[in-house]
Amino acid sequence: GAPTAAPLPACQLPTQAVALLRFSRIDGVRCVGAAAVVVARDAGDPLRLAGALTAFALGVPSENAAERFSALEEAIRCCHAAGDVDAIVPTGHLAAGYYEAGNFAEALARGRDVAAKARKNRDRSTLASALINVAAYALAVDNVESAEAASRESLALVRDLGKTLNAM
Repeated sequence: GAPTAAPLPACQLPTQAVALLRFSRIDGVRCVGAAAVVVARDAGDPLRLAGALTAFALGVPSENAAERFSALEEAIRCCHAAGDVDAIVPTGHLAAGYYEAGNFAEALARGRDVAAKARKNRDRSTLASALINVAAYALAVDNVESAEAASRESLALVRDLGKTLNAM
């Protein structure tokens, strides 16, 4: 018969789910994400479970928003249980999910939360990304002033990051 690929180690399942997402293989994302959740639950590792739940949530279609939100809220709780009090990644995905679902005010609140945590952690790259999302969410609620401020700050951070990288 035809050769088959060796199965991935369990710890790589969330990474595979995200790779499938990037190739627009949504059906595979949900399947691989669900497998990663099972493995992580069995391992009893809350941080691994947070990553698996986040990967799974990315494969949940936007019309099943409640299921996506539930997985991401659980991922946030798992991050907290593992000592990651900021839970930036699942919170960012939750903000994007609210945006996709049309709950722009909640998206803006969650996006601002991500930006505040990235600022606290002095994570300029994440902050720049979060601010662009905040700008989009602010525009969706007709807050042009906030959108402009977030965009300007993000651009300044990106320019500064570019200078740092070019100096290396």
